[in-house]
Amino acid sequence: MVVYLFILFKMEKLEKEGKEDKNDMGNWTLQYVAAASASLANFSTGIVFGWPSQISDELMQGKLDFPINSDDLGWICSSSSIGAALLALFIGSLCDKIGRKITMLLLIGVFEIGWVLIILSNSVWMLILGRFMTGMAGGSYCVTVSMYIGEIARKEVRGVLGSLVQFMISCGILFTNVAGAYLSIRSLSIACAALPILFGFAFFSMPETPFYLLRKGRIEESKESLRKFLGKHYVDTEYEDLRLHLKCDTSEKQSTVSVFKKRSVKKACVLGVGLALVKVLTGIDSVTSYLSHIFGKTDIELGAQNASIIFAVFEVFSVVPQALLVDRLGRKVLLVVTQIVMGLCLGVTALSIAIESENAVVQYIPVVALCLFVVGFSVGIGPIGWIITAEIFEEKIKGRAMSVCTFLIWILAFVSVKLFVVFEDLWNISVPLYVYSVISLAGAFFILFYVPETKNKSFEEIEKELS
Repeated sequence: MVVYLFILFKMEKLEKEGKEDKNDMGNWTLQYVAAASASLANFSTGIVFGWPSQISDELMQGKLDFPINSDDLGWICSSSSIGAALLALFIGSLCDKIGRKITMLLLIGVFEIGWVLIILSNSVWMLILGRFMTGMAGGSYCVTVSMYIGEIARKEVRGVLGSLVQFMISCGILFTNVAGAYLSIRSLSIACAALPILFGFAFFSMPETPFYLLRKGRIEESKESLRKFLGKHYVDTEYEDLRLHLKCDTSEKQSTVSVFKKRSVKKACVLGVGLALVKVLTGIDSVTSYLSHIFGKTDIELGAQNASIIFAVFEVFSVVPQALLVDRLGRKVLLVVTQIVMGLCLGVTALSIAIESENAVVQYIPVVALCLFVVGFSVGIGPIGWIITAEIFEEKIKGRAMSVCTFLIWILAFVSVKLFVVFEDLWNISVPLYVYSVISLAGAFFILFYVPETKNKSFEEIEKELS
């Protein structure tokens, strides 16, 4: 329903501004339909990384009929990030070789193998292996879907469509929090296993991106893809833009080494790594994985499970205003403001838990603060980090560059989630939250001084600004 409202809003806006011929309105609609169906893959990503949040205490209580200690729980929660990191090294190159669409469909098989292992698990290591496999597929979709949407959407709507990635991840996390409160662990896992198959049915008939087709020399297919997505009136103009943008690949035959020597590419690499650090070290993965555990420290009458559901609801619906604002206010403003909000909220949460007050109002502060924290993440670095990363790299190296950035994100996510319980055992749960608070505030300064604004800019304009 929300995606449908996005489509109506943007189509009405474009009609009023006279940016679209009525004969081509259906083609604009296909951009939204394709982006929405592709982003269903990210719903599956969300269920992978939201799966432990509601059931972490149940796992420790032996609800799967085999013992799990705190160290085991750390591995179960973080192993999905290791899987995501491993496949991230290769997923960009695979997209460049066989296409964005085929790669996304093949990942469904990896998903299903992982969920079967989780459903049938009779030991900790079988459960960890299943989490590892689902993490491989879920993490890969963060790259492939961002690439797909970035290459099918016109610059006027690239931001709002790119926001669907984080929106659907948030929906997946909400699903696991609600379902996890009422279903057994195995029943929840069975429901999760069905969702990647639904994505496959929805996405199967969508076209491949014109970028990929042109890069492979399939010129007529590329033009046909452009016609489907943009309408016949835009094919020649957009094709020429794509041809010029891919000139290095199709005529100059530059080596990868020479491309990385370019100033714009070096700067893009620094920005990509920086955004990856900021994205993960805000602590979003740890907070999501141990959500009910964190709320359990507050002794609120609402209950940890209900507080976790409220958190997930805030995460989902905060993406909606973000999608409407990202192409109006711009990426940079939203990033700076939300990083400051996230840093302050994490600091307040850590302090309110540390003082162990019996005051009912104080006990609810972590719930309110973490809900505002996830709003900041979902409006800011969550979706916009992926959008900017997909925009700043040249097409020749985009697949490999995004793979490296994604690998770094998931390795840091693994370290962050695994060390959270270690820090808690060594000191208390407030210590990692304080660390995340400081890093979030530092990220605001990095973005303010080093990240360029990419709003309403073509890939060529962004490259020139980085040069």
